[in-house]
Order: sequence, then structure tokens, then C-alpha cells
Amino acid sequence: MGLTGDTGRATSKFGWPDFLRPVSRRSSVRDFLIAVVAVALDLSLFTQLSDPPDQTSWVSRAIPPAVIIGAGLLAVIPLSFRRRAPTAVCLILAGYALLLTATLGSRPLVSLLVALYTAAVWSDRVRARLCLAAVLVAHGVAVAYEASFGGASTSIFAVTAVAMVYALLDVPTSAPLILQYC
Repeated sequence: MGLTGDTGRATSKFGWPDFLRPVSRRSSVRDFLIAVVAVALDLSLFTQLSDPPDQTSWVSRAIPPAVIIGAGLLAVIPLSFRRRAPTAVCLILAGYALLLTATLGSRPLVSLLVALYTAAVWSDRVRARLCLAAVLVAHGVAVAYEASFGGASTSIFAVTAVAMVYALLDVPTSAPLILQYC
């Protein structure tokens, strides 16, 4: 690792910013299977594709199910490399979750929590905090989407309950960040 000439920022020996440097060269079949299971859970839990057509859904019924499934499956690719570059994967998936929530209404949760946990375990404190902040922002967008979805009938209690669920999942998932420095 060295410093670049005029900026003074740390870089790896391959010229990548230190922020995106690989933490581990390990990427295995197990990582791929964990990614597939996490994304499959997200797709089954949060797309509501199995709901009857007359039931209200937060995922637009105008969007073909193949598009929703295809968009969800895209998360397998970065999540498979979560141990190689945990910070980059977590930030990519947080942006992806934000985009997916805003465009389709689908909420990736399990895959984002897996990425956050990996970043909390493998990254230093600054990067792990950045990842936690990015995940909280992505879930904040999901809460705002949920609030706008219900219209005037949505109570402040319901919106607060959804926000609390996300917070209760995000903060303990990043517990290795807290515990590694105690």
C-alpha cells in the first residue's frame, strides 16, 4: 500500500483506492450458495408474487413477475464477492436496494443484511460505519415508500413500526463493528 502523488490517498499495490481493496482473496462455492439463499429469501418474502391478485401488494402488479425476479437475482453477483470486497459489496447492495425499492417496490432485506454483517466483520471501523449508514439510508427509503404506499390511511404507528423493524435488524447485524472494539 502506498500514497498517490498529489492526493495523499492510500492505494493498494494494484492502484485501487484503499477503500475498495480486496480484504480476502477467498471466494468460494459456499459464498455463492449463501448469496443464492439470501436472494431467494428476499424474493420469496418481499416480492409478494404468490399473493392473490385481489390482495393489495406493495410491488406493482403492472410489472411482469419475470422482471421482478430478474431484478432480484442480480444481487447474487455482487453478494457472491462479499468476502473479497465487503465494503464495496455492501455499498453496491445498499444502492441497489434503494433503486429497487424506488422503482419496483421490492425490498431486498436478507441479502443486504448478509452484506452488512460481512462488512462489519471484515472491514475496519470507518468502513463498517459507512456501510451501516448506507444500509440505514436504503431502509429509510423503504420506510418512506411504505408510508407513501398506504396514502392517508397509513398511521404514524404503522410507519414507526416498520422503521423500528428495520432498525432492529440493521443495528444488531452490525454488532461485530461494536464488539470488535470493546
